[in-house]
Amino acid sequence: MPTYDKTQTYLITGGAGFIGSNLVHHLTSIRYKTVVLFN
Repeated sequence: MPTYDKTQTYLITGGAGFIGSNLVHHLTSIRYKTVVLFN
């Protein structure tokens, strides 16, 4: 699935910024791979 592959890349680049907390909350709601942020 190349759909969530883009999201994982976005998590590493933009998710580490100030929107990280908001992004994690949103992605956890939809059960995404938020583990990338903590890795």
